[in-house]
Amino acid sequence: MTLQTELTESLYQSYGDVLSASPTLNARLQQTLDKLELGAQRILEEENPYRIHRANLDAATHSLSHQGDNRQAMLEEWQQFQALLHQEGVPDNHRFWQNQLSSAAGRRDGITLVRKLMQMEWRKQLERLEASWQIQRLSGFRQDMLEQLKTWLKMISELSRHFEPLGLDPGRLVDFSAVQQGHTDIEQLKRWADYLGENPQVMDLCRRIGKMRQPSFGERLEPIKVKRKLPILMDNAPAPESISGIRSGRDIPLTLPSELSLVGEEMADTLFNLRYLESQLACFDRRGWEREYVTCEVWEHHAVRFEENNGPMILCVDTSLSMEGAPEQVAKAVSLYLALTAQSAQRPCYLINFSTEVATLNLSSGDALPALLGFLGQSFYGGTDVVPALNSALDLMEKQAFRLADLVILSDFVMANLPSEQELAMCGMRERGNRFYAVVIGEIVGNDRYQTLFDCQWHYDGETGAISERLRDPDADTRLSAEAAILSQGIQGSA
Repeated sequence: MTLQTELTESLYQSYGDVLSASPTLNARLQQTLDKLELGAQRILEEENPYRIHRANLDAATHSLSHQGDNRQAMLEEWQQFQALLHQEGVPDNHRFWQNQLSSAAGRRDGITLVRKLMQMEWRKQLERLEASWQIQRLSGFRQDMLEQLKTWLKMISELSRHFEPLGLDPGRLVDFSAVQQGHTDIEQLKRWADYLGENPQVMDLCRRIGKMRQPSFGERLEPIKVKRKLPILMDNAPAPESISGIRSGRDIPLTLPSELSLVGEEMADTLFNLRYLESQLACFDRRGWEREYVTCEVWEHHAVRFEENNGPMILCVDTSLSMEGAPEQVAKAVSLYLALTAQSAQRPCYLINFSTEVATLNLSSGDALPALLGFLGQSFYGGTDVVPALNSALDLMEKQAFRLADLVILSDFVMANLPSEQELAMCGMRERGNRFYAVVIGEIVGNDRYQTLFDCQWHYDGETGAISERLRDPDADTRLSAEAAILSQGIQGSA
């Protein structure tokens, strides 16, 4: 029984209900066990205390095949073999081997035979010691990994009671590597899950944002093998209808003109008669053709409709001092929910928090949870400057991997207008398939300029819990382009 099988059976005995309820968790467990299996093999290779003895034995075997009667090699091999036995406290049968070594030179092929016998015993002892060490080492490794895996699954089991009501798969919350490194703060995750559960308006806001990007569908041509009835001509009609070739015979009506031209001349006439008697005249061959249908398998290209994967999600979170208090809690809760839903949908997710400085977190990797929890635990401070954060997001969208990226900005939008260059860049990105969303937390104090830049804007009133939604004006791009043209003309005129 392999290490992976043993661990799987032990874990299913304790956490079979949790693993069965979450296919994602079950798949991650199997991936983790595969890595542990490879890790166990690497440990057995790197930590093997008998590697030197194995190398000595392999060298002795090679020497025996080339110089079997080498007495000096025999004595050195006995010393190496004896060192292994003494190291492990195994009796070396000293008297027997001394007699064999002393009398080896006086017998025919004695040295070769003694070396073969010694190496056989050497190999048997070495394999027994290695097997015993491997069993003991794997037993300790298995016990350590089993305890860590149970700790991991216990965390998932506890978190499932908090996150399943929110529609989140607990199997994606905590990665096993985070448990190994001791970075998981399960209590903090529970607190945020309870916060979302106790604030249905915030959960409603999260779900509205998540539903904005609906799955897009495309079509592609794929070769498919199908059965078709195809018409073919078969020469099985009863009546001959057309000439199909030349044959040998003596059918005068079908004889070729070149053969008939021999008739009438004395010498040629004799040749014609001879060929006629032997049925060797060149005659037309006539056949009848009939159309029949035969079932065949052929390859055809058919249009197949498929669902395109949504692109990455970029979260820009305002961490300025004006967000302190209830807006901060809402922004963090929404960021956590969106990051976890992005992971569930296997969408790359980046978090950009901005105030006076910009910091970017990649939340797509397996060990991203500590970074996310670190963000959730920090305090908000500083002023509000969205321009550097938006520049960072637009730079990401320029890459091919971010062709369909969604940008969500969470802020109170107590800030100045965006530069016209950024507004035009957002328009260009939108034509490529990118989407821009805004979540206004608190009282709306800005002008309508921001409302024309985002595909959808939600306003969350922290006092009443009311949520208002406003879609972008479809003519906003045209107005922005006209404004850019007027601005460009003004710059040229002043120059």
